[in-house]
Amino acid sequence: MTSEVNVREKFYTEGELKGALIYDSEGLYYGEAGRLVLGEEQAYLEVYIRRKVGEVVVDDEALKRKLAAKGVAAPPDAVLEELIALARESGLEVPRKIVEKTVSLKKAMLPYEEIRWIDMKELRAEPYFGKTAVIFLKTPREARYRGQRASPPPKVPKPELVRGRLVLSETKGILGVAWEVTVGFGELGLRVYRIKGAEKKILWLAFITHLRKEGMADLAAELSEEIDPYRSSRLDLGMKDKIVAKLNELGAIDAVRLLDNFVEEGEEESLYVDVPWRKARKLGDAIIVE
Repeated sequence: MTSEVNVREKFYTEGELKGALIYDSEGLYYGEAGRLVLGEEQAYLEVYIRRKVGEVVVDDEALKRKLAAKGVAAPPDAVLEELIALARESGLEVPRKIVEKTVSLKKAMLPYEEIRWIDMKELRAEPYFGKTAVIFLKTPREARYRGQRASPPPKVPKPELVRGRLVLSETKGILGVAWEVTVGFGELGLRVYRIKGAEKKILWLAFITHLRKEGMADLAAELSEEIDPYRSSRLDLGMKDKIVAKLNELGAIDAVRLLDNFVEEGEEESLYVDVPWRKARKLGDAIIVE
C-alpha cells in the first residue's frame, strides 16, 4: 500500500487501546489489543483472541434427581459440596456436564512498527454499538497465520456478503458498517453507516384499536380487511400514502389526521457515506477500501 494516510494522528494510552479490534492489511481479524509491553530496545502490543472452551462441571440438577431416585433426602438448601458427599455415601456416581465459557488466549506480541493507523469512532449500526477502536496493520499477519489471503472483491457486491462488516479505509480510518448495495452513475457502491437511525413505523394495531374506541368500528373493520392488524401490528412508513388514499376514498378525513398520531418517532437520524465499489481493495472479515 502506498497511499498516504490522513487519519488524524493521535496517540493512545494502554488503557484506551485495551480491547481494540486488530485487522491486518488483508482485512482479516487478528485479535484484540492487550497490554503495551516496553522493552529495552523494542515495544510490543499483546494480542489476545477469545475462544469458547468446554469445562467439565458437576451437573447439580441431575445429581439431585439421582439422589431423589435413590431415596436420599437432601436438604433444600444443600450446597454442591454436601450433595456430592451424599452421593458418595450412597455409592452413586456424580454426574457431570460440559459448559461453555469464554477464555482469552495470548496470541502474539505485535511490534508497534507494524501499526498503519489507529482510529476510534462512535458506531451505532448493527452489530457495533458504542465506541469502536480499530488498529489497522501494514502487514498481512493474520493471512500468514491462517495460510490464506482475503478474497478479492467480486465484481458485483451482494448484500448478504457485505452487510454488518466494518469498512476500513486505507487512508481515512473507520468509515462505518456496510449495510446496503447502492447504484450511482454507471457504478455500484456500498452504503456505510456510522449511525443507522431507527426507521419510522406506523402503529397499525394501535390505530385500528383507537378507531374502534372512537366509535369508528365500521372503518376499523374495512381497514382490517385491507391489512390484518394482528398479523401486521407495525407497518413500514412507506405504506402511509396507500393508507391515506384508502381513507380519502372512504371519506374518512378525520382518520387521515388521526393517522399522524400513530407514526412512531425515529430515535435519531442516520449518518452514512456511500463508497464506490471500485474503491474496494480487500474483502476479508472487514472490507478494505481506498
